[in-house]
Amino acid sequence: MHAVNYGFRLDDHLRLFILSYSKAAKKGSGGNMIGSAFRLLARQFGYVLWKRAYLRYGVDAFLDVERLSKTWNRPLDVVFDVGANAGQTARAALAAFPGAHIFSFEPHPKVFAELKANIRDKRATLNDLALGAEAGEVMLYEYGDKGGGASLRNSLVPNARSAVQFGYTSKPISVRCTTLDQFCIDRGIAHIGLLKIDVEGFELSVLKGALDMLRRGQIGFIYLEYNDLHPAPNASGGSLLELSDYLREFGYRFITNYTDFLSQGNSFFVVANALFAIPPSDATR
Repeated sequence: MHAVNYGFRLDDHLRLFILSYSKAAKKGSGGNMIGSAFRLLARQFGYVLWKRAYLRYGVDAFLDVERLSKTWNRPLDVVFDVGANAGQTARAALAAFPGAHIFSFEPHPKVFAELKANIRDKRATLNDLALGAEAGEVMLYEYGDKGGGASLRNSLVPNARSAVQFGYTSKPISVRCTTLDQFCIDRGIAHIGLLKIDVEGFELSVLKGALDMLRRGQIGFIYLEYNDLHPAPNASGGSLLELSDYLREFGYRFITNYTDFLSQGNSFFVVANALFAIPPSDATR
């Protein structure tokens, strides 16, 4: 390991902090003075400091779910992480919702092995299963690069938007699949506080397998990935309007959006997530 030279020394940091603190002292006192000093210091290095409780909606999805669940008095004791990958969402959910049990679903054998290695918590149940509209054996497509190299991402559709956009090749493997409704029946789960879905274009199929839970309004919040408002003629899934129209049949309404990635090439590509819930006024009808 060798040191990284960022072009400034520690005493430069201290001088900037003292200068910022002095400026803040002229404007106020106590906690406000210290807070102002830190904000001024952060700006020197291109950062913006916000108190977490004051973040606008659409920045931190789990914070938004936490705030709304408290306001609407909705339980967050069960979280479904569909398309768990190596456990990124599961780890964040365990930290954000200390009273919740996380059920993670990842059908790819090698990725599931990574998930097991990364998530070792009694509040997490890891399942090497896909969730879809029907139960049985299904094809999972391993997407590689244009030359057919190592898999970059996986999907249960052969023409996921990202694969079409970037020209990835695919190789099918067989994996087990069940429906969300059947899994809940088998495990005795009556309510899901948060359902997160990130399955590369297979989101609508996961929702169709949750028909009973959706009809009964037993999913508090739904957080899912999309790529555009409208369907693409040569790719499967990724349409926010398609997903929203389906969820609206059960009373779920769009709350806000979270953009993860924007490819700024000649034909830009968006990876974003949307949060849905049934408004309290409709939930009691």
